[in-house]
Order: sequence, then C-alpha cells, then structure tokens
Amino acid sequence: MFEQVRELDPDGVASRRFARQKIPCGDYRVASPNRVMSVDGHHKLTLYGFEVYAGIDVYSRYITWIHVGISICTAVAVLHFYLDHLSEYGTLPNTIRSDRATETHMMVNAHCQLH
Repeated sequence: MFEQVRELDPDGVASRRFARQKIPCGDYRVASPNRVMSVDGHHKLTLYGFEVYAGIDVYSRYITWIHVGISICTAVAVLHFYLDHLSEYGTLPNTIRSDRATETHMMVNAHCQLH
C-alpha cells in the first residue's frame, strides 16, 4: 500500500521524510524502572475490527500490559487494563505519560487518587 502512496504522491513522501530528519530526537532518560509508564493506543487497525492498547515501562522499554480487542476506546476499558496491571505487579509507577485522549482520563484520575 505504501508503494502506491509513494507512486501517487512522491513529493509529499519526500517532504515528510526530510521534515522528519530535521527534528532532533532528544535523549529521554529515566532514573529507574517503574518510574514512568507510557500508555497509548494503536488505532490504525480499527478498519479491520480491532485495536491495540498498551503500557510500556520507559526505563526498560518492556511492555508491561497489552490488550487487543474490539472495544478498547472506552475509558472504562483502559482503566480496567491499568488496574489489572497494578494488581498483577503490585507496584504503582510514579508518572504516566500519555496523550490527552478521552479514553485515558479515568486512568489518570485513578492514578492520582492511588498516589
């Protein structure tokens, strides 16, 4: 599919490639494991009927929890995944790094209350 996009819009592909190279990628360092958890959803597969949502420990880049399902866009589902992770591992990360999507608000609220 990407070959078709490259064929139909070579200038657009080239401009995005060069724009991406100009952005400096900073060195993101975390002091210890379980300090920062990055949480986000992968919605590109929605057209095929399922989505992926995951939490990753930023220090080790270990996927601590992942869920593939058909209805993960609800805030209750994301909260449930996060609380399941906490009960399984028994530890609470210091910080959650996430976008400001509507499905993360309940999880962030629970995280603040647990701290």
